[in-house]
Amino acid sequence: MKAYKGFSKDMTCRGFQYAEGETYTTDRAVLCETGFHACPEPLDVLGFYKPGKSVYHEVELGDDAKLDGSKAVSTAIYIGAKISIAGLVKAHIDIAWKRANKEPKNTTSGYYSTAATSGYSSTAATSGNDSTAATSGNDSTAATSGHSSTAATSGNDSTAATSGNDSTAATSGYYSTAATSGNSSTAATSGYYSTAATSGYYSTAATSGHYSTAATSGYSSTAAASGYYSTAAASGYSSTAATSGYSSTAATSGNDSTAATSGHYSTAATSGDESVAVAAGYQCSAKGTAGNWLVLVERDTTGHILGVVSVKIGSKRKGKRIKPDTAYMLVGGELVERP
Repeated sequence: MKAYKGFSKDMTCRGFQYAEGETYTTDRAVLCETGFHACPEPLDVLGFYKPGKSVYHEVELGDDAKLDGSKAVSTAIYIGAKISIAGLVKAHIDIAWKRANKEPKNTTSGYYSTAATSGYSSTAATSGNDSTAATSGNDSTAATSGHSSTAATSGNDSTAATSGNDSTAATSGYYSTAATSGNSSTAATSGYYSTAATSGYYSTAATSGHYSTAATSGYSSTAAASGYYSTAAASGYSSTAATSGYSSTAATSGNDSTAATSGHYSTAATSGDESVAVAAGYQCSAKGTAGNWLVLVERDTTGHILGVVSVKIGSKRKGKRIKPDTAYMLVGGELVERP
């Protein structure tokens, strides 16, 4: 079974060291207990290994692979090539498109066309320019590859995917995915446990669902998440990653970018040159690489601002060097490392 797996940046997963091109085996495979786990749906992997902190690879699970929900487990796994967030988006769109063509319900390839279905387990697909594919059924798929297209679904466990330029993929269903790889595109979802991902330039990936992920690798892009425990990640130059959810992470690796969070106990992180990490919520922290800037806000429990400090990473403040890749908080007007 072909699948996708996330790892920590050192290629470990739950303490086990992996390497690209290697095959690993074990005696038993029980979901969430033992064995090798991976996700058959590319974007599902972002829910387990967050962008900005992880790397992703294509993998092959053994013939005994068992699927349950978004995860599969096997006694054998082959670690294939590394894949970027953009690659995950494209792979997810390809899967959605193939699924749509395999079960062609309400399918059209004409220009200015519309494919719409409201049935459960339904598919709406169009490849025409300026087209719309829409479904409100549970377990549904809305997919379009046309320019200036829209793929939208409000069903649970749904997928809205488009690879056209100037496109929009939107879903409000629980456990949903909105993905687009087109330039100037928007991927948006408000469902719980959802993922909004885009690799297009000047794109926006936004989600308001709890435990959600918004990820984009396009230049000048915006990734925003307002759900609790959410992640907003952008790797494009001049990009913005922002989250307002509690205990969330906003991360960007592009140059001239901004990572900002206003959620309680959240973290803003940036690794791009000439970038800023802003932590504006109660007991928030910010970190980044040398030469970048941190902006830290201290608030009381009512949200009242007690102080604001900006500092360059690598410089000294009150005789203390501000270390790279270290999360700092503002406490009593002083910069302290987050425990």
